[in-house]
Amino acid sequence: MGHQRLRSTVQLDVLFGERTDRPKVLGRLVGSRLRGKLSVHECVTSVKTINYSYSWCINDFSDWCALSGEVPESATFSSNDGEELEWQLYFRPQSLSSRPHSALMLWLTKSASKKVQVDFKLSLLDGENKLIGSRSTKHLFTHERCGFGWDGFIERKRLMKRVRVFDKLIITCDIRAKVKIENELSITYNTTTVSDSLKTDLFNLLDDEKLTDVTFIIRGQDFPAHKCILAARSPVFAAMFSHSMQEAIDSIVNIPDVDPAVFKELLRFIYTDQVNDLDTMADRLYAAADKYDITALRSHCRKMILKKLSIETAGDALKLADLHSDRDMKARVLQFLRSRDAIGVTGTIGWQEMVATHPHLEEEAFKIMADSSAKEKKSSSVVWRFGRALLRTFNVIKSS
Repeated sequence: MGHQRLRSTVQLDVLFGERTDRPKVLGRLVGSRLRGKLSVHECVTSVKTINYSYSWCINDFSDWCALSGEVPESATFSSNDGEELEWQLYFRPQSLSSRPHSALMLWLTKSASKKVQVDFKLSLLDGENKLIGSRSTKHLFTHERCGFGWDGFIERKRLMKRVRVFDKLIITCDIRAKVKIENELSITYNTTTVSDSLKTDLFNLLDDEKLTDVTFIIRGQDFPAHKCILAARSPVFAAMFSHSMQEAIDSIVNIPDVDPAVFKELLRFIYTDQVNDLDTMADRLYAAADKYDITALRSHCRKMILKKLSIETAGDALKLADLHSDRDMKARVLQFLRSRDAIGVTGTIGWQEMVATHPHLEEEAFKIMADSSAKEKKSSSVVWRFGRALLRTFNVIKSS
């Protein structure tokens, strides 16, 4: 038995040298098997789709027909999701190219995108909201094809008969527009699989306080633990317990800047590779994981922070990324601030607190947003307005 122990010691000395700090080396050897390993950056591409409806009610329909003029059009309408899309309906009671029919068309009058793929449905209803007729189609709206519809939407005689009683026509438009392609960058971390039995045994070791050899004092609460496990999972703890530091001598570590609930979850992850209540303490747990260099836990927290990113949390997330020199998270937050989803962020409490303590971040964020806005206006801002001259070049589906 003694011979076997001597042999192991000699092997370590050969591999790492006589002066090697064995506890630290062993901690790193074990930790390399348990800690998370950085995987790859992942980009998810999707098409943003918006759905909305519009209703155009024409009262005194007979008088409107007489007064509507050459371009009988509705008011422009748009969605309320921040996309720069404006639409307009064109309805002619007597079609120019198919006299026995009425024409109904949809125009895209303003867009920040060069192409918009749209599924839309146009319907006519009488004064009792009863359907007279409807048609639906798909169309790729572009510079040259900014309008689409039916020159022979419905037989004019049939339409006039249906609206005569109430002298009222309701035109509805249902739009499903695929407005732009979005790329979302995420960072995934592969963690070594730990068996359930091992997780259970290690957690019981912590929970039952068996064979503990160090105690953490967190704001008056004691947390007994095991130096070897802590050293295996955290290079910071490994260094703390492997040198002649006061913590290693006294086996008591006082940590005043961490909340007890957060430290409890930090220990849980160290022992079991699992964490509870991540959604409610991701930011605080992230700071603790970074302090003790627990890479896998830090990546889990980062993922949760970015998953919940909104105008209310953007300021706190940007400040956290800057404090901990997390370039990946900072880049993702700045990417979010460039999007239309970030409208109104400067009025939030989190943003105002960030400005008060880290004013340089506001300047950096504004520069990013300003550069993005300038590029968008230069490269893709397109405004389409139609008039009488375009009517004859308008793409229509001929009535059969």
